[in-house]
Amino acid sequence: MEDAGQTTILIAEDDDGHARLLELGLAEEGLSNPVRRFRDGAEAWAFLSGKSDPCLQPDRQYVLLLDLRMPKMDGLEVLRRLKSAPPLKNLRIIIISTTDDPAEQRCCRELGCAGFLPKPIDSAKLAEMITRP
Repeated sequence: MEDAGQTTILIAEDDDGHARLLELGLAEEGLSNPVRRFRDGAEAWAFLSGKSDPCLQPDRQYVLLLDLRMPKMDGLEVLRRLKSAPPLKNLRIIIISTTDDPAEQRCCRELGCAGFLPKPIDSAKLAEMITRP
C-alpha cells in the first residue's frame, strides 16, 4: 500500500476478545489507521458489497482481516465472494484463524488472500503484512 496510514483496516471477527486483541496489537505496533469491525461474515459482506450504510467507498484503501469461523456467513464464503466480484477482487485480505489445517490455508491462498496468520496473532507480523506493498 502506498499510504498505509490512510488505509482503513476492516476486521471481520465474531469474538469480542479476539477483535480487541487485534486492535491493541495494531496500536502497539504504531498503526493508528481507522478501524471498522464486523461481528459476522454477513455484516462484513453487506459493507463490502455496498448493501449497508455506510459501505465501502471506492476511493479509499482497505485491508480486511478476516476470521474464517464466523456465524451467518463464514470467512471462506466472504473470501470467495470478494475474489469473484470484479470491483472487489483486488481488496487485500489477511486471514486470521485458529486453524492450522494446511488444506484450509492452501485453499485460502488459492482463492487469493494476501496472507494467513494463525491465532494467537503475532502483532509484528500482522503490522508488516498490513503495511507492505
